[in-house]
Amino acid sequence: MLKKVNLKDLSKLETKIDADTIHRYNFPKLVKKSIQELQGLSTAIIYDGKIDDSEIELINSWLYKHEEYLTEYPLYDLNILFKDIFADKVITTDERKKLFDFLNSIAAAPSSEAVVEGIFEENPEIIFNSKYFLFTGKLVLGSRSKAQEKVLELGGFCQKGLNLQTDYLVVGDLGSEDYKYSRFGSKIEGAIKYNREKNTNILIVKEKDFVNSAIGQ
Repeated sequence: MLKKVNLKDLSKLETKIDADTIHRYNFPKLVKKSIQELQGLSTAIIYDGKIDDSEIELINSWLYKHEEYLTEYPLYDLNILFKDIFADKVITTDERKKLFDFLNSIAAAPSSEAVVEGIFEENPEIIFNSKYFLFTGKLVLGSRSKAQEKVLELGGFCQKGLNLQTDYLVVGDLGSEDYKYSRFGSKIEGAIKYNREKNTNILIVKEKDFVNSAIGQ
């Protein structure tokens, strides 16, 4: 015997499904908005060159209100930093400096081509033979095809998209339209997530470091 359908319950279910669908659709936009808001907040806080207790509490409160997006870079990294800072309930001078440096690295820049320095490998030793390379952004020193030809010449492989085999993500000019946010590219975000969630070791390197390594081969 068929159970009678309660139209009121069915209506509630449909409303919930619609709301969930809309939320999933809008999630990337909400993440983008949160990141841009954090950039603005960071810019205001570091303006005077220091971070006081009230500003630290302000950021902590902001993170709490945006906890739904803490899986996304750079909110994830900032949240981890805050957990370390509050672990012993004492905020040291060194911890204030770490927080200041982090906020400075993500603060909104006057130029849309500003680079988030903290994501790049410092003085990387780039190995070409049997390694997988992916390029993103506009390369200042030539076309992407030329860079790819150099990789192949030195025994490496080139990829069209990010995956678990990727060894190096070479980043060109961040003014490219390929970038999802004003300062964060989707491929960069993907590499950071892979390293964090899939235990990969994708090195994010600057174009100039790639060129210097290629010349030195």
